[in-house]
Amino acid sequence: MIRILILFLCFMFAFAYPPWFHKYIEEHDKKYTVEEMIKAYNILKPKYDHIQKNKGGLHLRLHKNSDTIRKTSRRLHEMKKRSQTTPNVKKKTLGLPLKFDWRFHGTVTDVEEQGDCGGCYCFAAIHNLEHWWKKATGNLTKLSVQECLDCTNKKIKYSDGCGGGLMEDLYKLAQHWKIGEAVEDPFAMRNKVCPHHQPASGIRVKSYRVMSDQSHSQIERHLAHNLLKYGPIPVGVDSRSYNFELYRHGIIKARDCGKQIDHAVTVVGYGIEKKTRYWIIKNSWGKSWGEGGYFRLERDHNACGINSYSSFATAVEVV
Repeated sequence: MIRILILFLCFMFAFAYPPWFHKYIEEHDKKYTVEEMIKAYNILKPKYDHIQKNKGGLHLRLHKNSDTIRKTSRRLHEMKKRSQTTPNVKKKTLGLPLKFDWRFHGTVTDVEEQGDCGGCYCFAAIHNLEHWWKKATGNLTKLSVQECLDCTNKKIKYSDGCGGGLMEDLYKLAQHWKIGEAVEDPFAMRNKVCPHHQPASGIRVKSYRVMSDQSHSQIERHLAHNLLKYGPIPVGVDSRSYNFELYRHGIIKARDCGKQIDHAVTVVGYGIEKKTRYWIIKNSWGKSWGEGGYFRLERDHNACGINSYSSFATAVEVV
């Protein structure tokens, strides 16, 4: 009798939730305990309400990981910015194509999902090195994000693996430590131990560049040029707004997000829709997020704080 009563109460408890929540559970094949269901609903409810109130040009949705609190890069979040202005930069485009996308040139690997690991800085920095690898060898190969996480965590001061870091941490490491292929050290979604020995073959960084608003770098003004010269360019952005987190389709504009960067992503190209110019950016939240794992960001308005921080390799060697 008690067992029947418990089952009845659980049944009634489940159906106390609104239809949209049950649809989310079914769509993403979620399996919750009672406690997990309460927690998930409380996380999802304000996000669902935001979507219902959204009247902008963005298409938003609840993604499979929307029921969790995301981990971000602590070091990116803690970077102090001297300016919060949103300059409308007039840029010289002489000699540059009106549209460009590295995906159509065979130097961009598939989108991956970082999950509960706040190692976005490694994904973004690795994407740049994968371009250099393809350029040097002719082969498009996934390089080891896990090696980046574990070895920057051990060898680079302030870097914290899945706890966060900066893209330049990988480039500092790779000046004296080869970064090998992902097949040799695949991503585990958690910190592990840096190997005692370097991989037999891999890529080293001979030089790299750091740009930030602290040094008054004009990242967007030079971004298209750097993109064509050095491959996909890692940048920091503010990912905390619901418009960013729940993004499905469209161009994220400066009004849609903040400028306190907490997440690393990789610019792979640029384009124009009607009169709006935008950057094409690769994320590390899986292919089900955004436009197949990518998003478009309004160009030349410091949208999501893109002018705050960038780092990328300028010369490498594959050994």
